[in-house]
Amino acid sequence: MPGAAYLDRLMSGGAQQLRVLVQPSNERVARADQYLIRCSSYGFSYLGVWSCYPGGPRKPISL
Repeated sequence: MPGAAYLDRLMSGGAQQLRVLVQPSNERVARADQYLIRCSSYGFSYLGVWSCYPGGPRKPISL
């Protein structure tokens, strides 16, 4: 997918790896829930991609 960036983030515990597809910033999303991903028990969309830590989300990833 041209223009897309893939962010590899280790999930809490380091046992699993989370890959987040980030759309080009000039593209609009029709439905945000189509882009939700699961990080432990927390769900985030690419509009606000958060790194995963025990206890909940922290600082957004700089794109």
